[in-house]
Amino acid sequence: MPKTLQEALSKNKFQKVNVKIGSKQGSSFFYCGSGSNAISHISKKIDGAMLRQAQNRKKLLTNRLTNLDKIYQDRINKAIKSGRVKNKEKYIADVEKLKEHERKVLPTKISEIEYDISVRLLDRPVQEVVDGISPDEMPCKIIYIKGHEIGKYWTIKEYLGIPKRKE
Repeated sequence: MPKTLQEALSKNKFQKVNVKIGSKQGSSFFYCGSGSNAISHISKKIDGAMLRQAQNRKKLLTNRLTNLDKIYQDRINKAIKSGRVKNKEKYIADVEKLKEHERKVLPTKISEIEYDISVRLLDRPVQEVVDGISPDEMPCKIIYIKGHEIGKYWTIKEYLGIPKRKE
């Protein structure tokens, strides 16, 4: 298996087929189309957009971590004020557990996003390559790279902006 996305897309077998590219730990695909156009599209358009997405996610998560006590206190106050809390002490204890869990998880998520920010898409390691299954996109290879990007596409037509046919 090729080591980086750049190496994979430079190989002849990916130049002659459709490819869909997404992050293994993310969702959806950020590129769907001809393998021969992938490097150009990623370097000129997609890499910058995914970088901005990661920077925004890091900012949101960092802000959440910084304000976690206030966020959860506001949640408790709102729930109690609404009258929907029957056992105040139990509710507060449950919410505190959630807060402490999030306090442990958020630094890891932020660290993962820092990787996404520091390593360009084409330099990421390829983690998996599988055959596509959509009959109208064959032949197609799906390439998963290391990362957490959230793509916008599932199909080549969607990526190209071709509207769905009305049945």
